[in-house]
Amino acid sequence: MRRLIQLSACLVLAAFAAFGSGAVLSGDSYITSANAAANFGTAASMFVGGGATSLVQFSLASLPGSLTGPNISKATLTLYVNRVTTAGNITVRTLTATFPESTVTYSGFNSFIGAAFSGNIPLGAQQVSQFITVDVTTQVQAALSGGQVGFAIVGDATVLAQFDTKENTTTAHGATLDVLVTSFGPQGPQGIQGPQGSAGSAGAAGSQGPQGPQGPAGPAGSGGLALFAGIGNGAGTNGTNWGNPGSAALLSSNLVGASENVSILPLSGHLTTPITMDYGYIGVPVVNFYSRFAGAMQTFAAPVTFTKMYATLSLDDLLILIGPTITVRAQLYKQVISGGGNIISAVPGAFCDFVQAGVNIITFNTIAAPGTLATCSNTVFSAPFNAGEAGFWVISSIESGPFISAQTLHVDVSITLAQ
Repeated sequence: MRRLIQLSACLVLAAFAAFGSGAVLSGDSYITSANAAANFGTAASMFVGGGATSLVQFSLASLPGSLTGPNISKATLTLYVNRVTTAGNITVRTLTATFPESTVTYSGFNSFIGAAFSGNIPLGAQQVSQFITVDVTTQVQAALSGGQVGFAIVGDATVLAQFDTKENTTTAHGATLDVLVTSFGPQGPQGIQGPQGSAGSAGAAGSQGPQGPQGPAGPAGSGGLALFAGIGNGAGTNGTNWGNPGSAALLSSNLVGASENVSILPLSGHLTTPITMDYGYIGVPVVNFYSRFAGAMQTFAAPVTFTKMYATLSLDDLLILIGPTITVRAQLYKQVISGGGNIISAVPGAFCDFVQAGVNIITFNTIAAPGTLATCSNTVFSAPFNAGEAGFWVISSIESGPFISAQTLHVDVSITLAQ
């Protein structure tokens, strides 16, 4: 078994009078100095490195109330490594306060990251799509009286990586905290052994069926709708493997610096084959759009209004700029059927420009290395969609400054759109 006990496991009795119990993952997010005021509580991944720190916290209320520290013989934190862009090491630190997942930011919480207790944990190609574990026995023993325990995962100067959160619906491996408890009451008498059941025959495994077509976005649930979209599969870990530019978003500007080729993303789902479009086509009748890029737009079955967007970007190839700068933007578009015609237009205010270390990623005046990470967010817009209306993302680049020349770059992008 990969783990001794899952968080939601029942009690497992052993011959030496010990049992397993679990804590509940009450919050996971990440904070970044590159965007100190942004909250990423609904993101599907937690970033570490490049100014980003991952945060997890667990409620201990499910443990027996009479427990004391000596009753806990082992506690293990488990994280799933979703992606490693650049290899390096991580350190695990305690949190000196609890954090609200939906509002935690770098500027409001960075000072509550405490002392390190487990360091030099390697992250590289061997750890991608694998679980890593950290012994947190001492920390859980000390936190019993407070009812909560939290940890910060901090990267060294080189590492760039991502862990799954509980909001991840693709690999769906949120952090877990497994606790082994020794007996703290008198052992009861052994029960009567029950009859052994008959073993059933194992059925043959069926062949995997073909993937079905992508359906329309569903109506918002009571907890709020969040849509996740992405393109690319860059996973550089050793300085030479920086993903496949052929599967990344293709962006280009023309000789006067304006957007020329842009990349189209649906509102949900992951693309491994890019949808590239001449920027001028966005304004032409929608029939031409469908004939060239069928399936990029996703239609809503019920009214919904979005007010938040969070995005990350990493370069897939080497970018050399001497003089000019490049702005990369994620813009939400909407298709409306009105008067028998189809209208495609940008949603006012529903965009963000990618930044790194607090400034636009565009400010590369020399060399931008593959794997360079940038983020952007916007929580001050309103994007209403009526039933039957559709939407999609446009990722574009604009060049400015002296010595403008036509530029082409490949980027991996992930975007969350939320109510």
